Amino acid sequence: MFKRIFILAVVLLSVSALWAQPMHFGAVEGTVSLTDGTPVAGAHVRLWDNRHSEPLETITDEMGAFAFAEVMVGWYESEARLEGYPDAEDWIFVAAEQTTTVNLVLGGSLDEVGSVAGLVTTEAGAVVAGARVRLDGGRDPMHGHGIHLQTTTNDAGVFTFENVPVGGYMVSAMLRMHGFAAAPIEVAANQVTNVTLVLHRGHHHPGDSLTIVELAGIAIVVEADSNHHHARYFIDIDADGAADYRLAFGPPWYEPNSGAHRPINGDEITIVGGLFTYTEPSVVVVFQINGLFWRDPRHGHGGHGGGDHHGCNPDSVMRVEMEGIAMVRAGGMHGGDVVHYGINTDDDEAAEFILDFGRSDYDPGNGAQRPEAGDEITIVGGQIYCPNAPILIVIVYEINGMFWREPGDTLGFGAETPEAANEPVYLGSPTTYLTAKNFPNPFNPTTTISYSIPTTGDVKVSVFDVTGREVAELVNTYQNAGSYAVQWNGSHLASGIYFYRVNVGSLSFTNRMILMK
Repeated sequence: MFKRIFILAVVLLSVSALWAQPMHFGAVEGTVSLTDGTPVAGAHVRLWDNRHSEPLETITDEMGAFAFAEVMVGWYESEARLEGYPDAEDWIFVAAEQTTTVNLVLGGSLDEVGSVAGLVTTEAGAVVAGARVRLDGGRDPMHGHGIHLQTTTNDAGVFTFENVPVGGYMVSAMLRMHGFAAAPIEVAANQVTNVTLVLHRGHHHPGDSLTIVELAGIAIVVEADSNHHHARYFIDIDADGAADYRLAFGPPWYEPNSGAHRPINGDEITIVGGLFTYTEPSVVVVFQINGLFWRDPRHGHGGHGGGDHHGCNPDSVMRVEMEGIAMVRAGGMHGGDVVHYGINTDDDEAAEFILDFGRSDYDPGNGAQRPEAGDEITIVGGQIYCPNAPILIVIVYEINGMFWREPGDTLGFGAETPEAANEPVYLGSPTTYLTAKNFPNPFNPTTTISYSIPTTGDVKVSVFDVTGREVAELVNTYQNAGSYAVQWNGSHLASGIYFYRVNVGSLSFTNRMILMK
């Protein structure tokens, strides 16, 4: 009995000790001042954590000081406002049982503005006329939201922005077939800030050399529709309700291991990414969201497991720009209604690249169209490594300055691969043993199974569910030794694990795949 009482007492003391542990709170204190160091009394100070909770608010005292007690641990954006002055902002981290200090400095008064003058050139030093130049950042003192200005360079490659409120900005320039450039600048009162932007085309590989931009604003999310469009993501950086950049997160199933997630409509977000297309709005490939890793900027623009072309590796994609004459033909090795697109870039009457626009019924919904034979076109796309393709393949992301497809999304591509279950595509020579793989994996709702048979014979390719029930027969025919590919559409089945089996003669190969809707 005594032993039971002792154990109960120990348990109660342990629970009491746990209950007495301090909560995960810290404190924040600081000051608000002008640029000359004068403390500001009566300034409104806000503290919020982007977790959809109500912000903490207070007002500075006569010494310009403020304080917040019992602030939950985490990252916060602090902001000070005073009528007649641009806002002051800073990101802070609140640690448990510690006081975080932040000093916010308001910009100059409404009368304090400067200007920006710049020059846009190529890497060879030639001036660039007609480049689109943007100025993003700062604060509009009248409305409290970010500044978003746009202009174009003149014949001498020069641009200017007048009456710009003092503060920090990102200035960027872009022009098709010339590339991108961006640089941070600081606009001072009654001064001209000079900047030279050198365009580069960002297509080196391995590793990206995209122009990096940092964006902050409100997420705009357009949900998936019936026209092969997944959810589309944008960012509004000037609080006017319009999308300023399109955000490319990759295929819908992709998520990093960092804990980062795609935003929901209305979220306040910060993005670090690489400028990719010249469309309006321009596409930015996301590298970080809210300070968390999304994808490695040093690795190409792969599909994170989307699509399949002639045994290609979608994660080998590198960015390319090209201009030339469209070449269009119908049919192909399998005949039928498949239309093939190419581009002739050097006037030799032969296509140097296959242009993959995706399945024939895909439409970006913005008025962009597939080209007609003989059209002059400019393309921004992803060149993909395809060891079995007769010529290089480029996934189209932009045509003639209009958005076509998001970089990194290769779902539904490889239009030459027929959807008929009994019509496998011959890819090339066989290996010395039976092998098979599918791509993408996971997939929704289609995947391409590529297999190589070392001997001639009757071939059967079947799909089974986890109970062993056959749910599809994709191939049942006589085939010569070689490599083949066949597509399977699982749209009529539930999400889950499935198996595909390839049989030829006495040989058999089984592998697993995941349907994720």
